[in-house]
Amino acid sequence: MGNSDEVKEDFIEALKDGAVRFFPYSTMDAGKEVLMNSLIIMNRFNRKVLESCEYPTDGVVVEITHIF
Repeated sequence: MGNSDEVKEDFIEALKDGAVRFFPYSTMDAGKEVLMNSLIIMNRFNRKVLESCEYPTDGVVVEITHIF
């Protein structure tokens, strides 16, 4: 089992292939209030998904297909 500070090789490959994107919050142009509200909404969504899941899980992956 790896350390949470270690970047796994498959993640590096996914980044190189463009399969995933990494956006550090510190580099986003959105204001702090907008960012905090977004995190609150995401946390609520995550909690609802985990509560409704029929089996143990340690996280949720979300894909955004439309920007409103």
